[in-house]
Amino acid sequence: MAKSKWPLVEENLDNIKKWASEGLSDKQIADLIPVGRSTFERYKKEHEELTKALKDGKKPLIEKLENTMTKRALGYDYEEEKVYVKVDEDGKKTEYREVTKKHQPPSVQALVILLFNKDKDDNGKPKWSSDPAKRDLDERLLELRKSIEDLKSWG
Repeated sequence: MAKSKWPLVEENLDNIKKWASEGLSDKQIADLIPVGRSTFERYKKEHEELTKALKDGKKPLIEKLENTMTKRALGYDYEEEKVYVKVDEDGKKTEYREVTKKHQPPSVQALVILLFNKDKDDNGKPKWSSDPAKRDLDERLLELRKSIEDLKSWG
């Protein structure tokens, strides 16, 4: 029987957390240890400390990405700086800076992604849909369910 690679994974838990915070995938992390992908997946199920290291590592990255997506969805103001260097006849260099205030308008695409992934009902399903036909069907389904409940209360 093959020797377990768990001790190798266990001694790399701090590295695993760091690699996860840098955005590496589970496959990339498994390759760095090195351990096979299926073995890594099995260890995730068997060893809570591995799952915790991955989750703790990914959490700050996900928060940073969500904050960036939110900023993009809402739009923001920023300053753009350009630097020019002018050389006169004597060879003397003069540096000029031009600062321009700019506005990045809200992104509908980022807004849709955030609403779809963040606005969930009690069952964890998205409350919001960008598909108008699905919204109409969901509203009709809700009306039908209410009608069924009303009929049950009569009988």
